[in-house]
Amino acid sequence: MKGKCLIVLDDVWTTRIDVDELLKDLLSISCQGSKILMTMRSAEDITPMTDCRYFKYQLQGLPEDDCWSIIKNVAFGHG
Repeated sequence: MKGKCLIVLDDVWTTRIDVDELLKDLLSISCQGSKILMTMRSAEDITPMTDCRYFKYQLQGLPEDDCWSIIKNVAFGHG
């Protein structure tokens, strides 16, 4: 591969795939300095790989009013 890349894996469920093997495969084909961003529903699903540096952030859900505001803006615009 030429250049760095960002690989995004959204809503990964470890029951469906072997995450460690997938990450090792992705890292082996990407260039040095490439990054992987992975989202999971449960923090318990994360098992750190010993040969990779990782950062774990736990996000909080949006308040209900903010969710409705986003839906209204997407559906009806900013008017």
